[in-house]
Amino acid sequence: MDSSAEPSPPPRYPASPRSPEPAPLLTSREYDLANDPHQLTDKLYRATPAQEQALGIPALAARLAADRVS
Repeated sequence: MDSSAEPSPPPRYPASPRSPEPAPLLTSREYDLANDPHQLTDKLYRATPAQEQALGIPALAARLAADRVS
């Protein structure tokens, strides 16, 4: 494997037959899919509270908690 090769772009969701819009790029809070496509380095492992805040984890946790109640 050539280590100088460019990483492949993140995969896209398949297009919906009901939507003419292009499929969105897959994104991840937990992994840097552009630089780590094989998800070998977890960005949340030992993350500081500031890093979690920058990744939007508290807002995500609040949304999940609200969804569990409803």
